[in-house]
Amino acid sequence: MFAPRARDKGLAFTARAGEDLPELILSDPQQLLRVVTQLLDNAVRFTAEGGVTLGAALAPQDPSLVVFSVEDS
Repeated sequence: MFAPRARDKGLAFTARAGEDLPELILSDPQQLLRVVTQLLDNAVRFTAEGGVTLGAALAPQDPSLVVFSVEDS
């Protein structure tokens, strides 16, 4: 969904998942989608050059938790 918008702005878009990330997680899918979508939307909208990266990995302190991150340049 965000890769074409990033590409249109000349930005790189990368998604990366930790190797030990399970295929299925227990979550509130609507809330998770809403939060991650809002973060990605802001990152693409307000990044002028460089790129945006979406990450997901198990939390180092508690491997029962998944940490999502959005990084921009």
